[in-house]
Amino acid sequence: MKRSTKIILLLAILAALVAGILLVRKWTAQGEVEETASVPVYSTDSASIQRLTWTYNNETVSFSRDGENWVYEDDSEFPTDASYLDAMTSTLASIEADRVIDDPGDLAQYGLEDPICSLTVETASGTATLQFGDENTISSERYLTNGDGKVYLVKAEILSSFSYNLLDVVKKEAVPEMQNVSRFVIRRAEDTLTLVYTEQEETGSASASDAGTTKETGTSGTWSVETDGTQTEVDNAKAVQLKNNVVYLSWLKCVNYKASESELEEYGFLPEPAVSAEIQYSDSEGTAQTFTLELGNYTGDYCYARIAGSQMVYLVKASIAQNLLSATAETLAAS
Repeated sequence: MKRSTKIILLLAILAALVAGILLVRKWTAQGEVEETASVPVYSTDSASIQRLTWTYNNETVSFSRDGENWVYEDDSEFPTDASYLDAMTSTLASIEADRVIDDPGDLAQYGLEDPICSLTVETASGTATLQFGDENTISSERYLTNGDGKVYLVKAEILSSFSYNLLDVVKKEAVPEMQNVSRFVIRRAEDTLTLVYTEQEETGSASASDAGTTKETGTSGTWSVETDGTQTEVDNAKAVQLKNNVVYLSWLKCVNYKASESELEEYGFLPEPAVSAEIQYSDSEGTAQTFTLELGNYTGDYCYARIAGSQMVYLVKASIAQNLLSATAETLAAS
C-alpha cells in the first residue's frame, strides 16, 4: 500500500474517532451517564399533594388543594380548570429517568442554572423541588434535577404537564349548544343587521320500495333580512355560514379572567363593542334562550371577544369580526 494511501486511511480513522468522541461529549454534556433500564426520580401518592408552585415563562403561581378543588392562592375567585392540576398530580405519581449523570459538574451546560420550569411539590410528608432544563438534542429528552446532586434524562413530554402560565389553567366559559336558531342580530356602530329564520313544512316523495311508494313529511326554511318589519329572502348557505361564526365559536385563549372597566375599554368593549352578535335559539329542552357575543379591538391576527356582560376576555380569529362587520343584505343576497 502506498504511503499516501496509508496516510489518507489513518486520517479517515482519526476523523471517525474524533467525531465519535464529540458525539459522546454532546450526549453526556461532560457528565458520566449511567445506562440503566429506568431510575426513579420522584414519586408520591397523588392524593397526598396539598400544594403546587411552579415557575414557567418567568411567572410563578401557587395552587392549594381544597377538597376536590384547587384554589389559586393569590385570588380565591380565580376559575380554576382542575383538570390541569389533576394531570400534574397524576404525572408526579411516578417520574422515571432513562439515564443518570452522576457527576454533572456545571449545571448551566444542561440549562439548569436558569431552568425552563421549576416545580415545588408539597405533601404532608415533605417538600420536593423539580427543575427542568434543556432538551438533549440527541435523545430529545429533558434534563431534570430533584435536588440530590444528580442530573436525570427524562422523557420530554413530562415537561408538558407543567408548562403552563396562570391563564392557561383558567376554566373558560362554555359556549352553549345552540339549536334551532330563529333570529340572528348583528349590531354595529353604524347599523344593525337582523336575520330571521322561517320554518316551512313541505311534503316530498321518498324512494319506492317493494311495498310501494311512500311519502315523507319534513321541514325546511328560509333566511331573510328583516328591515322595518319587511323580510327579504337571502341565500340560505351564506346566512348559515355567517351564523356559524358564532354558533360554533371557540375561544383560542383567555387573556383576562377579571377585567376591570378600564381594561374592558382598552380591549374595545366599552362604551360599545365594535360589533355584537345576538343569537336567539332553543336549547336541548326546547326552551328559548339568547346568547350575545361581543367583539372588540384587533390584536394581530386575532380579536378580543367576550360574552356580553362578562369580565372574562378571550382571543378569537380576527376573521370572525371581519365577517360580522362586512355582512350586508347585498352580500347575503342570492347569487
